[in-house]
Amino acid sequence: MKKRTMIVFMVLFALMLVQGVIASSTLATVRLTPDNSAVISGNAYVLTAVIPVTHKDNITNVSFYYTPAGGAETLIAVNNTNNLTTYTKKWDTQVLFDTTSYTISVKFQNATAASSTDFVVTNSTTGVTSDNTKPICSITTPSANTEYGYDFITSLNAYNSTGCTWKVNNDGYTGTIVGLAGSGTETCTYTFTEGDLSEGSYSFSAETTDGTNVTQCSSIEYVRMDTSIPGSRGKFLTYTFGTNLENAPGQKSNTTGIVVIALIGIGLWYAFKKK
Repeated sequence: MKKRTMIVFMVLFALMLVQGVIASSTLATVRLTPDNSAVISGNAYVLTAVIPVTHKDNITNVSFYYTPAGGAETLIAVNNTNNLTTYTKKWDTQVLFDTTSYTISVKFQNATAASSTDFVVTNSTTGVTSDNTKPICSITTPSANTEYGYDFITSLNAYNSTGCTWKVNNDGYTGTIVGLAGSGTETCTYTFTEGDLSEGSYSFSAETTDGTNVTQCSSIEYVRMDTSIPGSRGKFLTYTFGTNLENAPGQKSNTTGIVVIALIGIGLWYAFKKK
């Protein structure tokens, strides 16, 4: 009898060990999204937790949490669907401050849980970055109703940006970020050289990005390129549509020359006519 009792105890003990091993292995095999060091943003980020199919039975709910560095764990959402292998929840990450040190956790509970804090499986990812601050995009050059020669430099305020693109009548030109990212002094520039744009009227717009978020600049209309004006290289001439440029720099000498030539022509014509 004692021998049988001993065998029963040994079997029960072995079963307990097996269950412990299964539980431990489950901890390592639950896949959680976001990953370590991921970047999250937006009002509909999808949290995902995947548990092996062999361990999905009796799962009654899955809870997602976030924890800031040095802060308290906060519940994000609960999925109460039973016995799934993949659990998801949409999360509005805009409630978070922008930082690089969040921990995202998932906790599985089954029907045998002794309390609401009794979880059979947990897993977490660390170093998660929240980035919901959009970069600034505000064009400073060119200006509307302004005429430019070639080799002029466009510029915009690009605070909190790591990249920028200029668009001229929907053609893209990759700009250069000047200034340290995050310093609040970043600008985006691009030099339009001879050959980039032919003479004519254009609409200028731009967009900036921080790698996660994109901001569109308001477009600047009626920007005119005139590379034929003497002395226009690297300069700009303000004008109003429907008027001429007689008083613009580099243009006055042309106008004067034309007038002189015309007067000489009239004088010669008059002299020949008298003969």
